[in-house]
Amino acid sequence: ISLVNTMNFLLKLHCGESKNIQTINHPMPDSYYVEYETGLEMFKGLGIAECVLFGLSCLVASFCVFHIRERSSGAKHLQKVSGVSSIVFWMANLIWDMLHYLVPIVFILVCFAAYKIPAYVEEGRLGLLFFCFLMFGFASISFMYLLQFLFRSPAGGTVVIIIINIVVGLFTLLTVTFLYPVKETSDSAEKMDNVFMFFFPHYCLGKSIINIYVRYAKRLKCLHPNKHDHPTLTFFGGSDEKCPDSDYLELDYPGCGKYLCMMALQFVVYMILVFMIDSGVIQRLVYRALCNKHSITDPDNVMVQDSDVIEEENRVNSTQISALMNTDKLIIKNLRKTFGTLNRFEAVKDISVGISAQECFGLLGQNGAGKTTTFKMLTGDVMISTGRAYVNGYCVDSQLNEVHRCLGYCPQFDALIESMTGREILTLYARLRGVREDEIIRVIDDLLEAVTLKQYANKLCGTYSGGNKRKLSTAIALVGDPPFLMLDEPTTGVDPAARRQIWSVLSKIRASGRTLVLTSHSMEECDALCTKIVIMVNGKFVCFGSPQHLKNKFAQGYTLTIRLARDESGNAVNSGPIRNFLFGEFPGTGVFEDQQGYLDFQIPNQNLSLAKLFREMERTKSEFGVADYSVHQTSLEQVFLSFTRKQVPPKEKKGSCSCCFCCRSKPGFAGQIIRSPAMAAY
Repeated sequence: ISLVNTMNFLLKLHCGESKNIQTINHPMPDSYYVEYETGLEMFKGLGIAECVLFGLSCLVASFCVFHIRERSSGAKHLQKVSGVSSIVFWMANLIWDMLHYLVPIVFILVCFAAYKIPAYVEEGRLGLLFFCFLMFGFASISFMYLLQFLFRSPAGGTVVIIIINIVVGLFTLLTVTFLYPVKETSDSAEKMDNVFMFFFPHYCLGKSIINIYVRYAKRLKCLHPNKHDHPTLTFFGGSDEKCPDSDYLELDYPGCGKYLCMMALQFVVYMILVFMIDSGVIQRLVYRALCNKHSITDPDNVMVQDSDVIEEENRVNSTQISALMNTDKLIIKNLRKTFGTLNRFEAVKDISVGISAQECFGLLGQNGAGKTTTFKMLTGDVMISTGRAYVNGYCVDSQLNEVHRCLGYCPQFDALIESMTGREILTLYARLRGVREDEIIRVIDDLLEAVTLKQYANKLCGTYSGGNKRKLSTAIALVGDPPFLMLDEPTTGVDPAARRQIWSVLSKIRASGRTLVLTSHSMEECDALCTKIVIMVNGKFVCFGSPQHLKNKFAQGYTLTIRLARDESGNAVNSGPIRNFLFGEFPGTGVFEDQQGYLDFQIPNQNLSLAKLFREMERTKSEFGVADYSVHQTSLEQVFLSFTRKQVPPKEKKGSCSCCFCCRSKPGFAGQIIRSPAMAAY
């Protein structure tokens, strides 16, 4: 101030009072070199890309939770059986997931605009950023659809997918970004860039965000040519002499065009792969390359087939398919299913049968006999190894969509979406089955009444008991009046009153001309519903015919049930004397069970006098410690047990061993104790 006053005094002294010096103090603008050199400004593009990618990696991974749960529970397969094609299923999910994805994207763009980050909000670049996010959404969600096939646990699968997203998104981007400016590693960085952009949408989005920032900074430098080189541009390899234009979609560096194109390509390729996996195309190719070889049947497991089974197989195999379709609604011809590659085993072994309309076909067998595997092959859930199957005139292999349209399916395990109520689930399947909208409420009420589930209709099915879940699964199979029903243990765990009501409904359905195939552990149920029964052991049919035919043919004789007395210590008396007595007095007698003082004897009826049997039992009961006994004709259940005792239990897996069979039990003979694991089911 003193200097200014002195200069003003000297000026006025020599030039007159009219002269004056005005001094204005105003800060000079900072150079752009200083502005961009400070703090983290050098890494703003990279930092923004990393932060956005971290959040989006968790977001898109969350879309896998429901898909994994839906697939592992069987709900997805049940929807496909109800008529949903793969394209409709995945496109509907894609649209829904994209709508959920766009909500946080809008908030991200609002944050960019609110903080006025010039590289992303000026000159309409916010729209470009939205387009990048949009393409990333399509590519990354399809990538998630592909990854979710690898997992069966929703929680575990989601965690692993988040880790994969972070690794392929953040680490690949950091690696290329830091290697690119170094002369010795720039070529390697370019090669990595060309590889990463082909496979990973996260990497493509990160590079797009960085390149938008770099291009903005380079253009800013060109507007001030006299300033120093921009350090950020030097780091990102952008301090060349050429000034870029405003075409941010350019394919060359630093444009983001090629990354947007790659995300579009990834979306198309990944969705095609999803469709191929979901429709079983890839599985068939892999199976034909690795597994399409007949496994060697273990001679210890070869079952002796009944003449009725052989006769039915000859009828099916010797008749043209076109002729069989005139009479049979279900045709199974030499059906086989083999699991494993190195240690292979056959779950289903060359079965053949034909079932006509208006019949209820019962498929019986112990757990592991091949019943559910057969059901899964007929519904398309498991690929057929060899042989052919036709449902309602359609080939399961080549016309699966047509098979699904005429099929009502109740799986063994409840395939329910537990976050929906029973009424909501039935409404969903009614719409999938094409029930008219004005008829849906009436149809659902009738079904709820039929399975006695009306009082629980508006409760979440996740809160249902096991019996109520089976009722709902059975009701789903009945939606839309399909002409062919497949019911895998439909009344397991259901209370007796509801079970009999469901039997009544199924009997009316059969009487109306429709065909039913069911499995059950209840011989009473099979006796009440089935017109034809086949018993399956070790993947083979061992007997075939109507319930009465099987009882007449195999239930020859009587069953003697004995309860032994107990001594002072509470232990049952020795069963040896009573067994030896019966074996000697009634030749051909066999023992079904000998468990903790309870014995079941099978006594053949050749020349058997019931009077003699009762007389001998009364005479010797006190001698052999018999507390009480009963005699009754052999039931269908005991016929079933007589066959299933030959079922080979599955081997426990050890190390890397594949599924196979061991612990081979031999068929029983007269005087030998035969313990049947199937008794546990009763």
